Amino acid sequence: MHRPDQRRILWFRPALILLVAVPALWFCHSLWQGERLCFAIRRGDIGALRRNLESGCSPDSICVDGPPILWATMKGREDMVAALMDYGASPENEVLLMVHKRQLGMLRLHHKRGIDLSRPRGSARERPVDVARRKGYQEIVSFLESTENPVGGE
Repeated sequence: MHRPDQRRILWFRPALILLVAVPALWFCHSLWQGERLCFAIRRGDIGALRRNLESGCSPDSICVDGPPILWATMKGREDMVAALMDYGASPENEVLLMVHKRQLGMLRLHHKRGIDLSRPRGSARERPVDVARRKGYQEIVSFLESTENPVGGE
């Protein structure tokens, strides 16, 4: 016959295992989804990227080296960034990278999608237009300044 304190311990073991196993399995599943997306991006395979998104891979899943939208931005693939955004990816953190890499087309795409390009970003909380101005990227500065001021100067 079990003592009362032993029954409590026997009940606690499966609960502890579940408490550890469920988050670990979720992390592995999310990492697998992210790696599938990043692998398609690294290969430049827009068809595979779309198939993975359609099969339910989260566009904001994690890869070993960063989110899929970061990889698409670094490769300069507007079509892949657009596909990820179509499925709900959050591109907020990649705006400074686009400025540093002089990706005006990518910035235009984000502006068309309603992303606020004037908001400070990154650990230094820099505005993209200030980064572009400091780097001397006049074409990007002009575009970013035009997105800050509404039409009619309101």
